[in-house]
Amino acid sequence: MNKNLELVKKFLADPLSVSQEELKANAKDAADEAIKGTESLVPSYAYKAAVSAFSAASAYDDAIARSTEAVASCEEALAKEEKRQ
Repeated sequence: MNKNLELVKKFLADPLSVSQEELKANAKDAADEAIKGTESLVPSYAYKAAVSAFSAASAYDDAIARSTEAVASCEEALAKEEKRQ
């Protein structure tokens, strides 16, 4: 199996098992392989998969950060409400 696809599969199975840095490096490596591999479509598909995984991880991290902020805001509002009562 293609090494770039293997990392994407690992990410899909468990998004927290692969770092942003690994996904970014994987996308760059897959791009380099796609440029070199003109006789096969596998490097091109691996590149698309790697870039998609990196994008998904970025969106995932953003969503987690927004959710964490929302929970903190709710907890703060609840604490204020409890003090008023």
